[in-house]
Amino acid sequence: MDKTPTTRLFVGSLPYKFNEGQLLSLFVPFGRIIAIQIVHNQWGKSRGLGFVEFDNLDSAIDAKVKMHNRLVEDRTIIVDYAEPDPSKTPEGQARHEEALNRHPQRRQKYNHQSSPPTDRYQKPSSKKRSTPTVSPSNFEHSRQSVYDSRNHHSKVGAKFAKRSRGK
Repeated sequence: MDKTPTTRLFVGSLPYKFNEGQLLSLFVPFGRIIAIQIVHNQWGKSRGLGFVEFDNLDSAIDAKVKMHNRLVEDRTIIVDYAEPDPSKTPEGQARHEEALNRHPQRRQKYNHQSSPPTDRYQKPSSKKRSTPTVSPSNFEHSRQSVYDSRNHHSKVGAKFAKRSRGK
């Protein structure tokens, strides 16, 4: 089943070290590119896929035909027609706005119109340890870091090793 040709192309199986400039240099011979994107995960690492959008349909068709199954740095890339960018369609913008209304803390994170802060992200207070209450603005930074956890466990382990050697 063939997809309807569009000016936006999906490019998959890219080398993980590829950046937007390298992707641009692959597709610039086929025509004027108006948008280019490589998708990254939450830690900033490439997912090995991206999108290229041309200004006209003929350039996109030519690029798809000539670049599909082409070998790029020991990887065979996949090029196919993609749906329009959802953030640029009216439906996508409406869904985005609806999601921001459902999750007011995201609106603050992305500098949208702020909503009043809520108490639902505050941790219950404990008498053993005094952790700061968590507000939506510092929610991501309030968790204990992996380094602190490792440091704690190494101290506990050292204390246990001293006790067991003495017996």
